[in-house]
Amino acid sequence: MDIGDTVFRYVINELGYRERPMPRDSCPSAQRVFVIGDSFTEGNGTEYHRSWTRYLEASVKTRLPKADFFVCGISGLDPHYAWAALSQQLMAYRPSHVITTVNDSDFDEQIIRGGYSRFKNGGSVKYLPAPWFLAVYRFSHIVRMIVHECYSYDYYLINRINQDHKRAEVADSIAQCLSDINQLCVENGIKFLTVIHPNPHKICYPQEGLASEVLALDSHNFHFPVVRMYEPLKNAMKGPDCSTYHWKTDSHFNGAGYNLFSSVLFLEIERDYPDFWHISIEAR
Repeated sequence: MDIGDTVFRYVINELGYRERPMPRDSCPSAQRVFVIGDSFTEGNGTEYHRSWTRYLEASVKTRLPKADFFVCGISGLDPHYAWAALSQQLMAYRPSHVITTVNDSDFDEQIIRGGYSRFKNGGSVKYLPAPWFLAVYRFSHIVRMIVHECYSYDYYLINRINQDHKRAEVADSIAQCLSDINQLCVENGIKFLTVIHPNPHKICYPQEGLASEVLALDSHNFHFPVVRMYEPLKNAMKGPDCSTYHWKTDSHFNGAGYNLFSSVLFLEIERDYPDFWHISIEAR
C-alpha cells in the first residue's frame, strides 16, 4: 500500500481484514479480543506487526498468555459499519472481548453516509444523496471555486455552516450506535470497550484551528468502559517535533506512534478498568 510517505505490504485474510486466518473454535479459557475500527486499527502507516493492536496484544500476553487479538479494521469503517460487522459476521467467531474505536474521520463519514439508514433490505447499502451541484462540480473549476469560497463547502462537499450543531447531532448518533454494540455484547456475554481517539494531526497542529471532532463526545456519559485518548495522547506526544509519531503527508501514525498509542491505551485500561481482560469460563 502506497500512503504517500512510504509503501507497505498488505496481506488480508478470508474476511478481508489485515490479519491472519481467524479460526471459529477456541479454548473456553482463552481471551479472543476482536478490535474493530478503521485504518488506524488496521495499522495503516506501518508493518503488520507494528500496529497498535499488536503492541497491545504483546502487553496483555505478559499477564494472560492465552490472549489472542484479531484486527478487524478496514479503512473507512465507522461505528455503524462496526455494528454491522459484529452482528452479521464476527459473532460467529466467538469473541470474548470486543474493542471498537472512534476517531475524527468517523464524523465526516457519517455526515456523508448516514447512520443506520444506509443499510437497506437484502444487504445493500445506500448513502445519503450527494449535493445537487455535483453534476457540474465534477467538470468546472469555476463551480468548485464558488462552492468552496462562497458557500462554505469543504473538499468532502460537506457544508460547514452550523458545524457545531451538525457535530453534536453526529455525536449523538455515534453514541447511540456504541450503546447498541454494547447491548449486543451484553446479550452474548462479551466484554466491550470503546476507544475514542483523535487523529494525530489534530494534536500536533493546534495552530491550524483544527479542533478534534471526538471532543463532541465528551458530554456523553456511557454505561460501559470507554477510554478517551485525547488528553492522554496530547500529554504523551509532547516534544519539539510531534511528527516523530506520524506521517506528514498521510497523517496516520507510524510505528513509533502506534507503539506510543498502545502504551498509553494499556495504562488507561489498567487504571480505569483493571478487570477488563479477565473472563469467566462459565460466561462463555
